[in-house]
Formats: sequence, structure tokens, C-alpha cells
Amino acid sequence: MEPQPLPSNLDEAESLILALYRPAPPEVISRTQDALQRLQRSQLGWQFAHGMLERPDDQVKFFGALTIIIKLNTESSALAEDDARQLLQSLIGWLVRSLADGSGALVIRKLASALVTFFIHFPRLWPGCVHHLLYCFDAGRAVPRDEAKNAPTSALLANLDETRLMAAIWFITVFVEEIAKTEMKSQKYLAVHESLAQNSEDVTALLACGLSNTSPSGIRIREETIKCLQSWILYEQRLPSSDDTLTKPLRNLIIPALECIQTEELTETTMELFIDILQNYSGFLRDEHYEALFALFESDWSRDRYMQLSSGDFDFAFTQYGILMIAFGDAKVQTLMEGVDERSQRMLQRLCGLLNCSGILVGEDKIFVSALEFWATFVETLTDTVYMEEVTAYRWLPFAMSQVMDAISHCYGKIQLVGHSTWSEMDSNDRAGWIEARKDVADFLLAVWTLKGKSLVTIFVDLLLQALPAREWARIEASLFCLGAISDCIGDSGDCDQDLHKVFSSELFQLHCLRLKEHPHLANEVDMKSWIETRLRADILSQKHAPTSVNEAALIIAERVLRGVASMARGMQSLSEAPIDLDAVEKAPQISNERLLGIQNHIVTMVSQIHQAFGQSEEPDNDPDLTQSGIDFLNRIMSRYPEALLQLQPTSDLEFFFMFALRVLDGKEPLPKGSACDFWSAFVSIKSDDASVQAGFSNALEHLGPLLTRSLVQNIGGNASRSELDKLSDPLKKLVVQHPRAKQWLEAALLDPSFPSTKVTAGDKLTFVKKITK
Repeated sequence: MEPQPLPSNLDEAESLILALYRPAPPEVISRTQDALQRLQRSQLGWQFAHGMLERPDDQVKFFGALTIIIKLNTESSALAEDDARQLLQSLIGWLVRSLADGSGALVIRKLASALVTFFIHFPRLWPGCVHHLLYCFDAGRAVPRDEAKNAPTSALLANLDETRLMAAIWFITVFVEEIAKTEMKSQKYLAVHESLAQNSEDVTALLACGLSNTSPSGIRIREETIKCLQSWILYEQRLPSSDDTLTKPLRNLIIPALECIQTEELTETTMELFIDILQNYSGFLRDEHYEALFALFESDWSRDRYMQLSSGDFDFAFTQYGILMIAFGDAKVQTLMEGVDERSQRMLQRLCGLLNCSGILVGEDKIFVSALEFWATFVETLTDTVYMEEVTAYRWLPFAMSQVMDAISHCYGKIQLVGHSTWSEMDSNDRAGWIEARKDVADFLLAVWTLKGKSLVTIFVDLLLQALPAREWARIEASLFCLGAISDCIGDSGDCDQDLHKVFSSELFQLHCLRLKEHPHLANEVDMKSWIETRLRADILSQKHAPTSVNEAALIIAERVLRGVASMARGMQSLSEAPIDLDAVEKAPQISNERLLGIQNHIVTMVSQIHQAFGQSEEPDNDPDLTQSGIDFLNRIMSRYPEALLQLQPTSDLEFFFMFALRVLDGKEPLPKGSACDFWSAFVSIKSDDASVQAGFSNALEHLGPLLTRSLVQNIGGNASRSELDKLSDPLKKLVVQHPRAKQWLEAALLDPSFPSTKVTAGDKLTFVKKITK
């Protein structure tokens, strides 16, 4: 299709511009845009832009201002100084006339942008730009810069009507935002930043004027002024600490800005300003500013918002208020922690209360995660203070610790499982957020362990035992989750043994298989395995008061079992890591106890069947936590008791475990996939002194080797992310070293039609095999 000819006059250009805003086929719109862009880049662009800015239509004016910006950015170096001065006068004139003739905000903002673009390219020609522009607004026309030198800024501001005041605020907003995009240390823009600093007094006077406009119609002006102030503070933050040209004048505007927060129409904008400062530049605020914020949090206005938030109203305005509280807490965490005055303690209590707002975690409660981040910071600060400073006693410590314990209590209540119907109604993002929030709670508990130690174990054991008689499954699961979270902190000193004994001796673990130590003869009963399985299934099915469906209850219990066993197994070193006593007299291997081996098999079979039930109903990626726990557990069993794994009956269970681990390797979830890589690395390189056990694993590798190689090759060939390649290469390396048929398997996998990449030739694949099998 032939390109559309360039317009030959302003009328044609105006028709093209207006055509862009009318419905038309895509190809017509594309041709029109192309024609206008070619016009902007042509030698006639300046002339057409001037003419467009004289037209009455806002869309045409906007296009004219846009053309000026494009021309300045591409051809400013070709402009003579006199032409540049004349362009500045024209731009100011167009802006003043547009304000007088009622042009829309879109035109005014674009002309302001054009003036800022001019300033960036010609800073020496317009150094006192803000004062000069205010003078032109007052005069109602564009005047030479020299005429404006002696006019006091205060008088110019006093004469501004609201329309021109708003335009001036827009100008200084674009002014600082566009200049902030340039490199401050670059020689090219050094004069731009120096000239900006020369305007600091006029800018801050203009901001003060905007904040002081209390007329009902001036609400919009104050809102834009607060946004502008935020941009200037952000720019000031980038300045060297030795440059305080803007610092003090901007600080003087903090209290007037804070006074706007209780005006309903300005609350959101003002809170955004202070949240930004507190989170990113808290050092900008002085003591008097923090005192004013403290007074705000003590006001009736704040108390009303806090009560709304606590009761479960997570409207944006109330949630934003909670974020403001948290940002303040982060900025003054040391002061709040060490404060013994009622005001500081009330603030801490309210921050703690943010963890206990009504509503489902993440799905409804939008403040919990942010509040938990504050309390994690609080605990870290508390730990550093207590352990780093040599002070024997702290007056403030008991209250601070009491708030930490209250925070734990609120977290415990918040992470409890929700009902099945509620969970089903939550979208996938909320579910994922709920799971991540629980992980954050686990990290928080690990941080608190440094301060509270074994008393945490006592707390959660007591909570578990209190919930057990009434079969309060949500509380039971939450208690087990919290105990699992701190399990790595429990050493082998035995300090927690008494508390843990209460758990393992409770009815929760009163399965018949754990009574075998008391009644060893029961291990010889033929129906032992079926009895255990029946008892476990009956226990799951009989929970009438469980908050979720039977399947989900089974899933929860199985996950807790796997997590518990995996946590205990962390303390077991693999046989290859055991210490070797060179002076010990070699002893004959003991005859294995068939009865104990049978017990092992029964337990592993139970876990296998539970896991198999989940595997048949869901893909591994559907529950990454459960999958990872299962793979870790299997890996530890294989490393510690390989003979027990091989004797698993029926053999289909063992086959399921291996195939399940391959499916995990082919999955998309990074953590389970990493565990699967560790499992297969251990499987390929496993060594046993028992010849029959070693033969069993070698036979298994003969059957699984091609499948494992195919999975690894497909991952490395394109299905896995770059960050996963190190993990995936480990089992492949060991396979190549350990097995003589690895080369054959590799070639078959690489030449398989399902290989993910079509860009790798057969020759490249064979070269790859040769390099890694040398």
C-alpha cells in the first residue's frame, strides 16, 4: 500500500490529526499515523507546529506541542541562539494564551513539558525559569526575561488565580521529574542541574502557596502540590549530602503537607507522600516532624481508622493507613522498642494488633504480611540490642518481649487452616499468598528463637495438647506447623526432650506401630501391616469435625507426618559421612534383625501408600510443599536404610516412588525439582557393603537409567530455566561416571524426536556426548 502523502497545508494537517480520534480501520489509522510522524520529522515540522499551536482545537494544539518536543530532542543542536530565544518566547506565549482561552489540561501539561524540554537543551538561556514564567502569567503575555528580574516572587504568587497557579504547579512537577531522569554527574547535564538549583527558592515558595490554598475549589491544587512536593523530595534525596540548597526549604513544607491528611479528598495523596518518605528517606524528617506524626496517630481521626481496619474493613484508604503506621514503626523502631512512655507503648500495641485484624489471611486481610515484616525487623533490632550492648538490665525489655509474644499469638491464630468452602472460593493468587505468608511466619519464629529459645517449644506443645482432646484440627495443624518451623533450632542437648515427649506420647501418635517397642511379639503377627493401614484410614475418615474434606484432611496429616519425619531425619548423617575410627577392631557384621526390618517396611509402606494416593489424584506441581517433603524423606531413607527401601512390598510401591521422582524432575516447581535432583544424584552414586543390596540398585538403574537420562537431557535441552542447570547437571555427571551405558542412553535421549530444541543439529548433539563422556 502506498504511503499517504504529507499534508501540504495546515487544514490538511488538522484533518489528519482529527481523523486519528475517529473510528477507522486499523490500516487507515496506521497510514495516518505514519504520515503525521513523517511530517514531524520533516523540515516543515517547525512551521506546522507553530501553526497548529495557533489553532483553537485542543487535539491539534496537543499535536503541535508534541511536535515541538520531538524537534527539540532531535534538532536542538541546529538551532541558533536567537532562534532558541524566539522559540522560548513563543512557547510561553502559547501557554499564557491557552490558559486564557480555556484550553484543556492535556494541552497545558504538554506545553509545560515542551518548556521543560527547552530548559534541558538550553539551560543557560532560561536560568530563572520559574520566576520568569510566574511574571509572564502575571503580565498575561510573554515578556523578555530581563523585565522580570526585579519583581518579588511573593507579589507574583499573590496575584495568581487558581487556573494559573495550577499550571505553575504542573510546570515545576514536570520540571523536576524530567530533569531527574538525566544523569546528575554527566558533564552534558551539569548546567541543567545547576540551573535547577537556582530556582529552589521560587519552587518552594510556589509549593507553599499551593499548600496554603484552603478554598473549597483549591482541593485539586493542594492535591497536585502534594504530588509535586513528593517529586522534589525524591530529587533532593539524590543530591550529595553536602548540598543542602533544597533540604531546609523542603523540610519547612512537611508540617503544612501533613495538615492536609485529615481532609478526606487529600488523605490518600498525603499518606502516599509520607509512606514514601518514611520507607525510602526517613532521615529527611526531623524530630518535630516525627512528633507531629506521633500526635496524628494519637488523634480521634487515627483511632477511627485503626478500629475500621482492625474490624476487617480493608478498603484501600484504611489499608493505606495501616501501611503508614508500619512505615512509621520501621523508621522509629529503635525509639519505639526502647520507649517506656505510654505513647510509644500504645503505638507498639497497635502495630501488634495489625497482625490480628479480622479476615482471612491474604484473601481478605491485606495488612498482615506488611505488619509481619515490621515485627521481623523489630525482633532483629531487639536481638542486636540485647546481645551486642553490654547492659545488664533494660527497663523497656519486658514490655518489648511481651509484644513479641503477642505477635506470635496473633500469627498462630492467623495461619490456622480455613474451611474447605472458603479455600475453594479463594483465587489462585490468594492461595499462593496464603502459603507464602505461612512461610513468612515460619521465618519469624526462627528469628524469635534467638530470644526465647526452648520456651517456644513449650508454648506450641501446650497449644497442641490443649487442642487435641476437642479435635480442633486447625489448631492442631497450626501447632505442628510452628513446631516444624523451629525444628532445626532444637539441638541434641535434650533441653526440649521433656516437651517433645508430651507430643510423641500423646494420643496423636498413639498408632499401634509405635507400641511395638512395648510389645515386640506383636511384630510377628501376620496381619500387622493391614491393621496399621486400617487404623490410619479409620483415623482420617472418623474426623467429623475436620474443617476440610476427607481428602484434604488426609493431605494435611500426611504432609505433617512427612515434614516431621524429614525434620527428625536431618539429624541423621548418611553412612558415607560417618566418622571412621582407624584404631577400632573390625567387628563381624551383625545379623540383621528381621523383626525390626519388618517394622521398617511397614512404616515405609504406610507412607508410600498415602503418597501414592496423592500422586494418583494430583500432579506433583499441584502441591510443591508436600512433594518436596516426600522426595526429601525418600532420599533420607534411601541414604540411611537402602535395604529397607529395596524390600518394600509390593514392588509396585517402589516403582511408584521412582516414577514419581521422575515426574517431579519433569515438573516446573523449582524447589521440588531441586530435591528430585538431589535424590537422583544419591540414587546413581549409592554404594552398599551388602552385595545383594548393591545388586538391587544396579538392576534398578538398568531399568531407570534411560528414563532418567531422557528427563535430564530434556531439561538441559530447553525445558528447565538457566538457574536450574547446575542442579540438573549433578546427577548427569554422576550417571556418566558411574554407568558404562550412559553414553548409549545419552545418544538415544538427544536424538529422541521429543527433544525440546529444534536448533541443535544431530552433529552438535553427538559432539556434546563425546565431550561429556571422555
